[in-house]
Amino acid sequence: MRYILIFLFLVSANMLFAQNSDKKEVNKTSDVTISKDKPQASPTKNTIGDKKEEAVQEVAQEEKKYESSIFKLENHKENLSGVKYFIKDENLKIPTNFTVKDIDNDGGGIVILSWKYPLEDNAEFFEILRRSEKEKEFKKIATIKANKKEFVVKKVVKATKKTSKKVKKAKDLSLYAFRNAGLNDDLHYFYKIVVKKDGRFNETKEVKVQSLVAIFDANKTSVLIAAIFLTFAIVFFIKMARSGKKLYIRRIAGLDAVDDAVGRATEMGREIMFVPGIGDIDDPQTIAGLTILGRVAKLTAQYKTPLSVPVSKSMVMVTGREIVKESYLSMGRPENFQSGMVYYLTDDQFGFAAGVDGIMVREKPATIFLQGSFFAESLILAETGHHVGAIQISGTAAPSQLPFFITACDYTLMGEELYAASAYLSREPQLLGSLRGQDAGKAIILAAIIIGIVLETIAAVNPDLQWLSIKHYFHIK
Repeated sequence: MRYILIFLFLVSANMLFAQNSDKKEVNKTSDVTISKDKPQASPTKNTIGDKKEEAVQEVAQEEKKYESSIFKLENHKENLSGVKYFIKDENLKIPTNFTVKDIDNDGGGIVILSWKYPLEDNAEFFEILRRSEKEKEFKKIATIKANKKEFVVKKVVKATKKTSKKVKKAKDLSLYAFRNAGLNDDLHYFYKIVVKKDGRFNETKEVKVQSLVAIFDANKTSVLIAAIFLTFAIVFFIKMARSGKKLYIRRIAGLDAVDDAVGRATEMGREIMFVPGIGDIDDPQTIAGLTILGRVAKLTAQYKTPLSVPVSKSMVMVTGREIVKESYLSMGRPENFQSGMVYYLTDDQFGFAAGVDGIMVREKPATIFLQGSFFAESLILAETGHHVGAIQISGTAAPSQLPFFITACDYTLMGEELYAASAYLSREPQLLGSLRGQDAGKAIILAAIIIGIVLETIAAVNPDLQWLSIKHYFHIK
């Protein structure tokens, strides 16, 4: 019995020793698999290290595949963490007829994206991704909600600026478009669209495009033709005037009354006041008024009539003095010219009006010329001139001031009559030809407008006569 118990004890100890050896071997294997930098001491351990490396690579590849199939959407309301994951699904339908085109006849920097996506597929939204040829990764530039019963157009001016939307109705509800502006014309850009639905996404292939600057805008062909006709008319009538032919220009009562107004002041022995407005020398109305001042100065030099020219700008004062001096010199009366004839008051609008009114009341001029750029002070000046009993000849191209001048003055040059004064008074062939050519050009343009209205009306009423419409010839949309 004693020998039997000793035998059983030895067998049990042997079994326990074998189990402990197996556990240690397993622990060594697991340690070698997890550790990356532990040196291998035997061929068995090297084999285990190779298996470990293969396992790590497989895990990394699986992680890359998983990450590539995940798309993060920031600030999504359905997830409390602020990030929702979309898994890529190759079976999810992508937009069809996806095109990116440059806009014709523009200044460059703009492209139009268009695509179709059926409404019955119930996509959630589309994301537009873009990258330039200098960039490696795509960036989201806009998000467009799907299943909207409008034709959606978005305009992106710059990445740093907010987008503005223009929504228009369209017959094809599956058609979408996007307008992307602010591009560099020297770079190529790549676009693609990501469609998302029910936690899945799929994307189109990238499309390459480059925005271009159009040298000629075909939509403005009609403007080019009108400019050619106008130039031809001006050159033609200038040559006619230089050849000695008399050109008809309708009479302008305000300019015809200049000689009579100066003569009246001479007979009364009182001065003539000329106000060239409150505009600076860069104002076309001021230049037109100074042109009339030259004609008035010649008459005052001829009749030895006192002349007073108050101005509100220093440059106008210098220019006015030169014009008056040249007029007196041309009439052979340089000794009668005085620099004090043209004098500066103030740049302040109503301060200038008060100063001129004071001179009118004190000096009581027989004739007053109000020629140039006027604003709220126009009625103040005109009423004071009427109060002192002067003949007033006014002129301005500001439509808002014309009613006051027409009411308070004896004669008024309206709009283009002010600019035509230089040609009308000087009778120089070049100026007369230019004025006559502009009138002829305007007549041609007016006739073209009338003919166009008639042709468009006929084409709209009769579908068989669509060829009469000018839209087919001038690219008018």
